[in-house]
Amino acid sequence: MKKLTSLFLLCVLLFGCEDQLYHNIPAFQAEVENGYFWRPSIYNAEVLDTGSLILRGDDGYGQIEIFIPSTAPGYYDLALSSNSAYAEISVDGFTYSTIYDGAESPALLGGGALTIDFADVEKQTLSGTFFFEAYSNDGLNGINVHQGVFYRLPITSGSL
Repeated sequence: MKKLTSLFLLCVLLFGCEDQLYHNIPAFQAEVENGYFWRPSIYNAEVLDTGSLILRGDDGYGQIEIFIPSTAPGYYDLALSSNSAYAEISVDGFTYSTIYDGAESPALLGGGALTIDFADVEKQTLSGTFFFEAYSNDGLNGINVHQGVFYRLPITSGSL
């Protein structure tokens, strides 16, 4: 009887625990420096009349906005030199942007990238990744955003 009870408890332990998979579809999230996980409760993807794309999100603590010149799948440089794409993050009343560089020597450059991996024209959604290093307008403060993901993010204005 002891063996049967032990076997039963072992089965309950092994099979009674199910994987808890958290579904986050659509997704728009990133890790901000110092391990802060940014996942906005409010987000949108807007296609402008020019064909440009703006991704915006706000988690109540910080806002991220990324602008790129197209909705076509591909790689977009968010560095100052590109002049057609940028990323900004606003946290605690401070705004940091990839259009600014750091003031320290050697030079710390703002920049990053956004990659659109898939644009679903039928469902009007986008999927891809992003990261960026942004600085304050005086270049004295910077912030790093990495491991950014947007998955099946719906277009809320305009169309692909």
